[in-house]
Amino acid sequence: MDPGRGLLEKELIKEENWSTEWKKYYHPLSVGTRFLICPSWELRTEEGRFTLALDPGQAFGTGYHPTTQLCLELLENTEPGTFAYDLGTGSGILAIALAKLGADVVAFEADPVAIDAAKENAARNGTKIRLRQVDLLSWSPPERGAPLAVANLTADLFVSLAPKLPSYVLPGGKLIAGGINCQRQAEVEAAFRKAGFAIQDVLRRQEWVCLVGGRS
Repeated sequence: MDPGRGLLEKELIKEENWSTEWKKYYHPLSVGTRFLICPSWELRTEEGRFTLALDPGQAFGTGYHPTTQLCLELLENTEPGTFAYDLGTGSGILAIALAKLGADVVAFEADPVAIDAAKENAARNGTKIRLRQVDLLSWSPPERGAPLAVANLTADLFVSLAPKLPSYVLPGGKLIAGGINCQRQAEVEAAFRKAGFAIQDVLRRQEWVCLVGGRS
């Protein structure tokens, strides 16, 4: 097939520091009824909300993505003292939110860059979270389950991790799973059911869903 003649255009563009340019578009954001996400360079407070001061750097978790927001909204009613796992913590945003609510949090992350970002963000918020640098796919789950586990991952990871997920959640506990595209929802739900989770709730925003699975 002859594609015909091609056209090449060129123009000069101003050199930017792209590693920091995105910060111009990152501003405080209220999420749900209990959280206010603020970039570390634009902090503020709002009555009745916990401020989450973040500089995610190259780690996932600014709070602007629908899946992160859905997870935060589902965490709002976490009771103080709850023991919880955060699987794939990224910037640490969900673990920090849990800690602000008074939970005892252990967070897992494979990426060393994200681990550093989560440590810095936890210190920035005056919160204590226990970080573990592990690959969830190859690592053996902890012997102790938790009444609550939250994971904002991808559909592929959830399908692969599904057989291991019950080890993180006590019987009667729940798993909050975000990062699932609507087109993959049925596939992930099937994997969760096969692993022993009952789908208790589904939240949708744009083309994303967040599942709540209860372990029997």
